[in-house]
Amino acid sequence: MHASTLALALVSCLALLHGATAECSSPKCAVIEGHEVHCSNPAAWHEYHPHPTDNHQYVQCTLYGPQVMKCPLRTVWNQALTICVHEHIFIPQVFASPFRHS
Repeated sequence: MHASTLALALVSCLALLHGATAECSSPKCAVIEGHEVHCSNPAAWHEYHPHPTDNHQYVQCTLYGPQVMKCPLRTVWNQALTICVHEHIFIPQVFASPFRHS
């Protein structure tokens, strides 16, 4: 079995163990902290979503499904800019939530 196929199978199994529904499975969707995070195109490494419960993290879409990434120390995720910014800088975040509580 090819390594990427094995990795996708492993991620799919882990997603099911963590509460993913039939509609939410890798590589387009993952359940993170009880929320479904959907990627419109898993191959688009430039697709990002805010972490559902921790603004010091964000979710990046990958070939293996949505992956949780950490912002550098003393920064928070800003979805409008799709980058981590310093905590003391206020930038309004206006976006439609990609999350569905499962």
